[in-house]
Amino acid sequence: MERNDNYKYVLENPKYYDLEYISAYILISIFREATPEWGIGESFCDFTDITYILDGEATYVVNDVAYEVKKGDLICIPHGSKRKAFTNAKNPMKSFAVNAFLFNFSGSSGDIVDLPLPIVSKLPNPSRVIELFKELNHDWMEKRSGHILKCRAILMMILHEILEQLYFPDSPAFMDLRVAKMVEYINKNYARKITVNSLAEMWNLNPVYLGVLFKNNMNVSIKRYLNTVRVNEAEKLLAQGETAARTAELCGFEDVFYFSKVYKEIKGCPPSLARKKK
Repeated sequence: MERNDNYKYVLENPKYYDLEYISAYILISIFREATPEWGIGESFCDFTDITYILDGEATYVVNDVAYEVKKGDLICIPHGSKRKAFTNAKNPMKSFAVNAFLFNFSGSSGDIVDLPLPIVSKLPNPSRVIELFKELNHDWMEKRSGHILKCRAILMMILHEILEQLYFPDSPAFMDLRVAKMVEYINKNYARKITVNSLAEMWNLNPVYLGVLFKNNMNVSIKRYLNTVRVNEAEKLLAQGETAARTAELCGFEDVFYFSKVYKEIKGCPPSLARKKK
């Protein structure tokens, strides 16, 4: 599903809103390294099956529809479905799988709910989900005191991560890690001299590539983002009675006239108006 289809799907699917109150009873969590002969015989499952394919290939047949899956695919089989599966003998799959009852406790009934997910989907940034699956499988197998509670919490984090990635991929949590670190750096060091070239050197990237990468993630250029951060901070200082010249200096502008120009461009009014608000 494309992003717009995902967004439309979730808005039209009332089951999504049940997830605010979801809880789970985990039946099994496993790391599956299939043999060439591996398979699941046809049966009805009264639980939700969530499987992430780490490697290899397999075929899942859900309610008589066959799905060819491979590395990177997320499988979500709703409770009450008829399913069977078998791996590609020449390229056996490796996967994490969780079978669980999912309940909605928004009321007193504790009704079983399904996830608002297609049978097969692909996560744009799977690394976080994979790490959570590893943690879940480790704690489930180790079975230390309190593991049921911890495993339930980890599964909730997995579901949250999946839903965020599939339905709301513009969330800052899923931007490129390098861009996220640059944003953090700019927010903390806006008063310093910062340029595209200096950032590119810090992250060992080509300046042109960095500019494109940043804009693709933030929908704004590095220069615009930096100036916006600086102007927002400047507005606070001006409101406290600081002079325009001193504010420009404290916020990283080398020239008070350029500061005034940028401030007016972003805020729609000159810096002097912000001082008058005091």
